[in-house]
Amino acid sequence: MKINGSWPAIAGRFAYVDKIVAFRTKVQGAANLQRFDYWSALHQLQRVETKAYVLWADFEEAFAVANGTHATAADRAAVLAARTQLVNATAESARHLTDSISSLGSLGSMMGYQQRWWPYMITNYDRSLAKLLDLPHLPPAAMLPSTQLGTERVFAMSARSSVEASERYQITVVAMTKQAPAHCTTLVRPLNGTHEQTTTVPMKPLATGRHWYRVHLPPATAGDFEWQTTCMSSQSSATSWVVPHAGGWTTVIVV
Repeated sequence: MKINGSWPAIAGRFAYVDKIVAFRTKVQGAANLQRFDYWSALHQLQRVETKAYVLWADFEEAFAVANGTHATAADRAAVLAARTQLVNATAESARHLTDSISSLGSLGSMMGYQQRWWPYMITNYDRSLAKLLDLPHLPPAAMLPSTQLGTERVFAMSARSSVEASERYQITVVAMTKQAPAHCTTLVRPLNGTHEQTTTVPMKPLATGRHWYRVHLPPATAGDFEWQTTCMSSQSSATSWVVPHAGGWTTVIVV
């Protein structure tokens, strides 16, 4: 939805977001930082998403002027500048949205942006804007990036906190990374267990070309347990992502 108005005049409504971002230095503990970064990304998304809707209206107004009978070189320069500002805001919103994805619902939100809003706001204008500017194609700064946006990370998809003793427990992780991880493994141990009690279980990719991995653990006949998944980067042996977080374990109660 386009929002008519001046972004500098509207931006003041989101001054609280800067206070949230600045508060991060006071957050301690990996789990607390993980939760904080999730909510911080959502608030930053709300701000830049609103900015993008304002800039969308600005761009369409500039496009109409530049496409008019009496348009000048200055008008054409103005519409390219408006387009570039819109692309920057949209790319920033994509980064924050990626950083807040944690479920099928939020993945659906990303698909909604990619398949509905971004074409309306940006890509549907690619050819007509290039033709208006008498260019074979638009400059890179005026195009949406085609690479992964946001912080590279791995998260578990709606992991359950309880399971029946006769039931196989399923773990699914999604790697929001530029390249597929070299491999993902899950460590499983009795609740508060020792290193010697830990079992390593390899995860299998769900489909070719998709960075989704899954494992079905055997029935937990021995009682409550906890798990931790690690995905190793294919680019550097020193880079890995841990779910739920480094040093953390997800507890599962057997009922």
